Amino acid sequence: LSYEIGLRKPNPAIFNYVLDTISQKPQHGLFIDDLKENVDSAQTTGLNILHYPHNQPLRQGCKNLLWIKSGKKYNKYNKYIK
Repeated sequence: LSYEIGLRKPNPAIFNYVLDTISQKPQHGLFIDDLKENVDSAQTTGLNILHYPHNQPLRQGCKNLLWIKSGKKYNKYNKYIK
């Protein structure tokens, strides 16, 4: 919990603390949040980020991120484009 370590979002130190604690590199992590300032802060540490406002479905945002990261292109019908 953030009060136990004295850090909280959007301070980038909290993301580095968590990464150090779990011994992971930032490029292997994904931070998801609805506040732009939090995802911007997480991105400065090298984390992959997904910003989703409350009015957007999280499931679609995750699908889009996975498709972008995989380098594959899909059309609006979720069909792979070769």
